Amino acid sequence: MLQGWDDVANMQRGWIGDCTGYSFSWPLFVDNQQLEDPLAVWTEHPELLFGVSFVAISKDHILADPSLPYLGKSEVTNIVAENPISGKRVPVFITDSFPYPSATQSYLGIPCYCKDDADFAKLHGLECNNVLSSDSSSHLINSSNLTGLPLEAARQEVCRQAHEKGCGGYVTSSKLRDWLISRQRYWGTPIPVVHCPSCKIVPVSYEELPVKLPKLKKITKDGVSPLCGASDWLHVLCPQCGGPATRETDTMDTFVDSSWYYLRFLDPKNEQRFQDPSVAHLMPVDLYIGGLEHAVLHLYYARFMSHFCHTFALTKNAEPFHQMLVHGMVVNETYRLKDTGQYLPKSKVEKKGSNMFEKDTGKPVVAEWDKMSKSKHNGIKPEDVVEKHGIDTTRLFILSAYAPTSRYKWPSEAFRGIVSWQERLWLTIHDFRKSKDLPSEGSPSEHQEAYYYEGRNHFLKHVNFKYSVTRQLNLIIKDLQTYTKYLRYRNRGNLKCGPEFERALAALIIMLAPVAPHFASELWAGFSDAAEFRDLGYDLGRPVMQQRWPEVDMNYNLDLLVKEGEEDIMKLKVPRYQLDALTKEAAYQMVISSDSLRTKLQKWPRFQ
Repeated sequence: MLQGWDDVANMQRGWIGDCTGYSFSWPLFVDNQQLEDPLAVWTEHPELLFGVSFVAISKDHILADPSLPYLGKSEVTNIVAENPISGKRVPVFITDSFPYPSATQSYLGIPCYCKDDADFAKLHGLECNNVLSSDSSSHLINSSNLTGLPLEAARQEVCRQAHEKGCGGYVTSSKLRDWLISRQRYWGTPIPVVHCPSCKIVPVSYEELPVKLPKLKKITKDGVSPLCGASDWLHVLCPQCGGPATRETDTMDTFVDSSWYYLRFLDPKNEQRFQDPSVAHLMPVDLYIGGLEHAVLHLYYARFMSHFCHTFALTKNAEPFHQMLVHGMVVNETYRLKDTGQYLPKSKVEKKGSNMFEKDTGKPVVAEWDKMSKSKHNGIKPEDVVEKHGIDTTRLFILSAYAPTSRYKWPSEAFRGIVSWQERLWLTIHDFRKSKDLPSEGSPSEHQEAYYYEGRNHFLKHVNFKYSVTRQLNLIIKDLQTYTKYLRYRNRGNLKCGPEFERALAALIIMLAPVAPHFASELWAGFSDAAEFRDLGYDLGRPVMQQRWPEVDMNYNLDLLVKEGEEDIMKLKVPRYQLDALTKEAAYQMVISSDSLRTKLQKWPRFQ
């Protein structure tokens, strides 16, 4: 399962629906003249296609438009549909007598299977072909070359024939419709097809791709695509017959482009291929940050496009995104009249006791927390906050108060705490620089150095895990605040700083940089200018954003957690260099040979 996709995947499953049926395309005819577009049908019983006596469409179907010339005065139409498997043509009716799948708004009438279908066929005097055997309907009869086949075998054979004929036979749900990608506007990717009077719709030849938009002198405003006015661009020769043809004037919706941009970003200037194989290892995207409102739109289309490309070996991975973080919304208090629901600005509301009222009328007012909006008078101008506090302080305000996935109530009580922490960080750099003026005699004690060694590795372990795995930025900031206190506890500028303190302070500033880059850059400038030790793994001549990310030391002990089912039994301390290379078998042997485990199991109630 993709990490963090649980809610999104469930929404996508619900939107797609259960794939319990099969889709087919049935050609349509009026007076023996085939219509341009076939009829999409969906059925759970493709093995019974030889038993279809009629096709029904709902009154909401596009073919039910009263302006069309081939409609009759009642349910009967002048349209017939051709069964793609049997070749038999059956009448098409417009009626609300049947339960229609939302994907197609069409229904196959099979009288031998459904009593309602049989009654409808009898009412209209239609021929009925019984294709089910009388012995528990275990096999087909009266079905040409399918006769005698068990139902499941017949189903597979019908779908196989449909695949060969290019008329469907694919498993799908009753809810999925085709994705309409065309828009009548200029700003979009041209659809690379031409319309020929003889050859109908013909794709542009590969050599002529990509089709580029023409420059327009004016934009039409009469309800048609602006490209209709680009005569030189519009009129071309048919790639198939060489006769006169016209380009498609609709352009693709921007959803098409946003469904595969993450692939093209890796190799944007490659004019020879979709993407060079040398960058394929960079996919899938490590982390996608977005809202649930994209669950069945952008995220669905992006996954579809990635799976499609993977099917044709254009991409290495089927899934485009590895982990998803569904961010929460910043909300603010809103005020609306209780009787009409009209939203009021805060300035027009007064509080009396525990209740609120409109100042001018005295009408009761309801207070709620809601997404910021101009119409609800609860918006905050970001530039006002930034001007007052600065961009990094504002960012820390927002990130520190709530988890990234939670709703954020503005303003937060964390504001004052963030400013105080920033002041302590400034003071820490000040004290560090001041300590350089202390007499050079003596050096930090071994105990003091061990204190900073332990603290640096401890906080690195937690912060790195939250940055790379849980993405809990609010907890990262809390860890960095605690780390600041940890560093200041033993040294307020009154002690000479050793290499371990400098390593610890450098790690703090670098870990701060992703959430407060400007502030961290200023801190780093003050630190690097006064730092003494040059062999700590950092390049003091380069800015903080170009420093190597700090890691836990190889000889530092990390936890190896031992569990039995969902219950924690114990933790073993293992040096990082050993843990990094530890195999499953080696870990098992280490645990079972541990005296600590033996003692633990002897005292465990389950083994008493």
